[in-house]
Amino acid sequence: MFLSIRKYDNVQNVAHMKQEAGDKVLPAMRDAAGFRSYTVVDCGNGQVLSISVFDSREQADKANQSAKAVVQNSPFANLTPPDITLGEVLIDNRK
Repeated sequence: MFLSIRKYDNVQNVAHMKQEAGDKVLPAMRDAAGFRSYTVVDCGNGQVLSISVFDSREQADKANQSAKAVVQNSPFANLTPPDITLGEVLIDNRK
């Protein structure tokens, strides 16, 4: 399994970003091959994390491209591109 974390800084309207993520990004993620999960976290002070999990690195990379395309066509297109961390999941407690 591979996890992708996208960190967005200086988000001015977190509630609106939440709505967009739920309405547009989540459906794109669900449609992607190898999808396991998608989570959005409000870290406070205008920082938002999105965390997605896929079966393979290639699927996670493709999903990042899908998310990027969706965000580019949303009100958040003017956000600074997120910092992206991608890595293999070593331990997962879900059964």
